[in-house]
Amino acid sequence: MPKIVDPETLRAFLGHASFIQHGDFPYEKGFGHFVSERFPNCEEFWRLFIVPLTERMKGYPTSISQENGYQCFRDSTHRELQQIAALHYSVFRHLLTAHLHFEKRAQSLSWLEDAYIHLRSACDLAEEFLDRLYFLLTTCRGERHSVAKKLDKHEFLAWAETMYDQEHDTWYEEYLWKGRAATLYIPSRKLVLREFFEDYLKKPELWNVYRECSHDVKHFGNTFVHHVVLGGIIVEPGRLPHVPKPSKVTHYRRAWHRVHDVAGDAQRIEEDFDEPATLLQGGLEKLETVLNQLWGPVIAGLESEFYSESATLRRMYNIEFSSPLEDSVRGDSRRKARQ
Repeated sequence: MPKIVDPETLRAFLGHASFIQHGDFPYEKGFGHFVSERFPNCEEFWRLFIVPLTERMKGYPTSISQENGYQCFRDSTHRELQQIAALHYSVFRHLLTAHLHFEKRAQSLSWLEDAYIHLRSACDLAEEFLDRLYFLLTTCRGERHSVAKKLDKHEFLAWAETMYDQEHDTWYEEYLWKGRAATLYIPSRKLVLREFFEDYLKKPELWNVYRECSHDVKHFGNTFVHHVVLGGIIVEPGRLPHVPKPSKVTHYRRAWHRVHDVAGDAQRIEEDFDEPATLLQGGLEKLETVLNQLWGPVIAGLESEFYSESATLRRMYNIEFSSPLEDSVRGDSRRKARQ
């Protein structure tokens, strides 16, 4: 049986949800504030779209349930929504773990490496999360995005020419360096997400900023997984060496002699290197700020769909409205996602 709710009452009910009171223990309840400070839309998405999936709805309309198993999925909710929720939670957990590595850095020798590996994973999972949300929105609206269509021969060859111009040198260098061939994905997730933000949401600037930010995070994280130990420069005896900045690491990560060559160049050190704690703190702040911006229009679009005249998304939640939508809740969401 679907959960019968009044739209206005449901809005008010969900508005009371918070990590600190209704999140899972110990992560969201105990540490969610680390992520919410610069990424409040993470908690906003959880409040609006994950709480209704769970047994927290048992307390509707008076209070959000915290009975045993409150964080479990409700019966008959769609598996795709459950997977989207799992991806969202995983992004949160990786960001949180990076914060905790920073907070506990005095007790670890590998805190920088560990934190950036988690940030790299947060980017990968965020992209899968957004990819699935794009398919969800277009499915609910009976639409089809262009990158999902079958390419004709002319379109395929045009795409292959672009890949050759943009990526061939990198692929060839990777093969010579590691002996590893490149893998091509058609359609690639990058193309899907670029279309999502540029063409569908009309927010090309958000995708461009994220692409630059995630490129640095992923390359820096990959350095600790696939390359020799990252070289550093001792600026002050007794302190950790300064290491290459994420935006500069590609030049330095494969050979220590490149680090050694700039050891006496104060200007190059200032431009290309940074103290590890400053580097991680800045990287966390930038990534969470950018993700918060990405989540904003996604939340607005999904909430608009949930409260629209179409019941497709609500059926996936196994939720049914008890009364017709009023003008105040029809169409675009009244609530504005925090930017």
